[in-house]
Amino acid sequence: MHICLDVSPTAQKHAGLGRYAGEIARALSRHKSYLDLSLFYNRDGGAELPDYLHHLPYRTVNLGNKPWRMLVLLSRMTHWSMDKVFGAVDIFMLRITF
Repeated sequence: MHICLDVSPTAQKHAGLGRYAGEIARALSRHKSYLDLSLFYNRDGGAELPDYLHHLPYRTVNLGNKPWRMLVLLSRMTHWSMDKVFGAVDIFMLRITF
């Protein structure tokens, strides 16, 4: 099963959500025998993955947070597939708050 996890809060060093997303990624990465985990984050503002997540494959976009969130919302409303951004995944775990 391929899971793509949005770790933007972790890369952007947000305290609560950042730690939560990072710890989920760390826990899921321990199950590589049956999970194919990749990460996604928004590089806006020079965001970077912490060292403990660098070993995992990842994709990025370089948009402001609000334009990115609006794009995701629009894709949900129009049923436009985000596979072009993330590749084919079984589960995409995204944090979308305004």
